[in-house]
Amino acid sequence: MPMQRQTCCLMKYRNYSPSPSKEKSAAARKTLSQREADLANAGDRARTLRERRDQLATASARRRLDAIEQTLTENPLDVQRANTILREAIERMVMFPAEGRLVIYWRHAHQPQETVFFTSRFDWGANAKLLIDAPAHTK
Repeated sequence: MPMQRQTCCLMKYRNYSPSPSKEKSAAARKTLSQREADLANAGDRARTLRERRDQLATASARRRLDAIEQTLTENPLDVQRANTILREAIERMVMFPAEGRLVIYWRHAHQPQETVFFTSRFDWGANAKLLIDAPAHTK
């Protein structure tokens, strides 16, 4: 029996060839380094594109706000154009008529803007403090 074990082990070593596995690991290392380089290039490209997007977004936001100002100060007011311009610049608005609040979610801003406004549903008794504390430009 011991002889058979020895022969069996020799047969394993006879079939063992170190070069194919070394070739495979060299190829794997080459592929890995290529993928890492691709990943680094993609990261650089993404960073460049984000910077470019931020620059364009700022310029685009300025153009939108300038268009809003120009449209809303025209006399007579072109309501259809004003609505179109506002839709381009504002993501959504949430009104709280009884409280006299309007929350504006601008496309270019990270935080919503809250402002005071008055409607026929405004509760003058409960919200009189708003009139006192409101900034001058909202009165």
